[in-house]
Amino acid sequence: MRGGLYIHIPFCVQKCLYCDFPSVAGAVETQGAAYVAALVRQVQVWRRRFPAFVPETIYIGGGTPSLLTAEQLAALVGALEQAGWWQPAVERSIEANPGTVTLEKLQAMQTLGLNRISFGVQSFSDVLLREIGRAHTAAQAAEAVDLAAQAGFRRINLDLMYGLPGQSTDDWAETLAQAVRQPVEHLSAYALTVEEGTPLARREASCPDYLPDDETVAAMQAMTLSALPAAGFARYEIANFAKPGAACLHNIGYWRYRPYLGLGAAAVSTCRGRRWRTTQALDAYVADAAAGRFAACEAEILPAGVRLGEFVFLGLRMVEGISLRTVNRRFAIHFQTMFAEQINYLRQRGWAELDKTHFRLTQEGMRWGNQAFSLFLPD
Repeated sequence: MRGGLYIHIPFCVQKCLYCDFPSVAGAVETQGAAYVAALVRQVQVWRRRFPAFVPETIYIGGGTPSLLTAEQLAALVGALEQAGWWQPAVERSIEANPGTVTLEKLQAMQTLGLNRISFGVQSFSDVLLREIGRAHTAAQAAEAVDLAAQAGFRRINLDLMYGLPGQSTDDWAETLAQAVRQPVEHLSAYALTVEEGTPLARREASCPDYLPDDETVAAMQAMTLSALPAAGFARYEIANFAKPGAACLHNIGYWRYRPYLGLGAAAVSTCRGRRWRTTQALDAYVADAAAGRFAACEAEILPAGVRLGEFVFLGLRMVEGISLRTVNRRFAIHFQTMFAEQINYLRQRGWAELDKTHFRLTQEGMRWGNQAFSLFLPD
């Protein structure tokens, strides 16, 4: 079984105001070593549990994985190498935040065999970074990218975000302009999503004008779709742009509905028609590791209709869309017949295209992606 391997590092410097990810601030010094030891143990246990698994991509995400020491990263990579899971992966990625890396640490990452790095920059405005609770400055962001390039990373991604509190179209234009000037080959540009229960959600509830209006956000998206391709970054997914050959293979695996295993607290796995999550509590995760068990939380068997719906909506996130041959063979259906009503509806609105090999959303369809996706999901 080939697929992706995701490794979750739940530590961060401080929680951003919009973040609802499973992460904890300020705990890496006291819990980092025990957590990495637990990860090493999980690699050993799951290598026996999934003997046929071959990772095509490995993604170390978080949280802020760059908070781990070079020695802790080496211990993790050593376990993956011993399991035979490191070298088969053609893409080995790590997330990092500006302000948490040095040239020495980045060189150590390169030496270990990490070949792609993604920085959570979000904005090149210090005012906006403070407004959303980021722990770095614009200058630190540019410096981190320069250091990564010096260390030998060719595959560098920047995560950017628009629709931030108080952000104007001029602010976003400046962030885009600075981003394309960096020595990077990949840019991710996401609209801010307000998640329930976050400090950002509470601020929005108390101040209706706290965030830019829909018209301004739409203008920012339009600017993105113009500026990034003009700078050589082709759009290949709703929010992702890359120079030729630099698309993120790990994320493409998710969008193409390939199996994946997740290691670490709160990590999700999906394979063989099942989905499950590891416990989110750090103490429980470390205790499970000591006992050599990793109980599945929120485990579910995915009915065929759910798997088909997820395959379609994830595939439609990509500019190329879904392969008719693949979906028909994988699910033993005739896609054009089963979803004739949905296809016609989307085509009539100018939101989708159908040719002999693929069904895809148009650029306008991607703007209304959630409405389009919902048509293919079971009730």
